[in-house]
Amino acid sequence: MITQPRNERDALNRHGVFFKKRVLDEIRRTPGMGVFAEEFGVAFNEPVAIDVIAVDKREDRQLIFVFECKRAYTRQKQWVFFQDVSPEFRLCRVVSSHSHFGHYICGTQLERNPAVCSEGYELVVDGETVKADQQPVYEAANQLCKGFLGFVSMRRKQKITCSSGPSGPLECIFPVLVTTAELRVAHFNVSKISLATGNLDGELQLGSCDWLVLKHPFSVVESDGASDFRDDLQSTQDSRHLSQMHRESILVVNSSGLLKLLASEFRDWLDALSRKSHRPTPKVRK
Repeated sequence: MITQPRNERDALNRHGVFFKKRVLDEIRRTPGMGVFAEEFGVAFNEPVAIDVIAVDKREDRQLIFVFECKRAYTRQKQWVFFQDVSPEFRLCRVVSSHSHFGHYICGTQLERNPAVCSEGYELVVDGETVKADQQPVYEAANQLCKGFLGFVSMRRKQKITCSSGPSGPLECIFPVLVTTAELRVAHFNVSKISLATGNLDGELQLGSCDWLVLKHPFSVVESDGASDFRDDLQSTQDSRHLSQMHRESILVVNSSGLLKLLASEFRDWLDALSRKSHRPTPKVRK
């Protein structure tokens, strides 16, 4: 085996493939976790490849994590998020042979109390210059949503096709965006924002965190007879949360907090939350 020059390594480093491989390795080495697939192809409005699909199996249900890995130079880049007007979010999408539905919870009612955010910006620091750009975070979330919803749609169709009797284990599917960028949450006094200029004239504080929830807007253009399964509301939970019908709640995790997310304690916590009122109340069709 020939060791390649440093410039070849640096060229590949820019594309983040090594970061994905490290995430894969951490998943495989975590007790109780397994890798279902790497670079798994699905389609939701357009073809896309999922970086990693990880599985944690339970006796009467299955936790599935759809990962998008986004590498950034942590010394130069930070992701800054702004909190959403509502702390309610969709913990996961649940699929069975008879239905699909979202499970919703309120962030402020949780012991861990994650920041629930509406949008994020990438801050790039270059000496005395700081630039903010929304596009990198938006595109990373978009990429994850395509793969996540494509996988949910695929599992939904497969379970319906294979259905014969009891619904079997529920599949609770979580979208996870793991990044090397430092995660920050913006805190400020809204009354200090000028209506005349739109600028914040008061103090801005940026708090650090290992993970947060991003409620990302994602819609598709229906064509060639294809439809968006999210428009088929099958439970009262989804009907009560119409404002989130075309928003996907993403777990955004800093790479330094990945081991905490993979740990059995955190997975047990997610499992316990997903079990609360997990059986959907059927939506009455008139």
